[in-house]
Amino acid sequence: MLDADMQSTVDRRLARIEVRVRSIAALTAGGVACPRLLNELAAAQEALSQVAHGVGRFHVSSCVQSAEPHAEISQMLELIDIFDRFLV
Repeated sequence: MLDADMQSTVDRRLARIEVRVRSIAALTAGGVACPRLLNELAAAQEALSQVAHGVGRFHVSSCVQSAEPHAEISQMLELIDIFDRFLV
């Protein structure tokens, strides 16, 4: 579970991403050139990736490290499955 500082960071970043996604939707409604649209989509995707990276780092540095030895293995296997989803 995220601590208060990390939760605040994630909330702030997701709010910015939400604004970006809304602006992308407005661009498409207004008719925008494909290269600009693709650049905006790539920026939104990168921003989400950065949030995921931060949450992953937080999880490994706080949740996994403080887990019981038998629980740590299952958490690491769970992380591997999650990371596999990001690499597709």
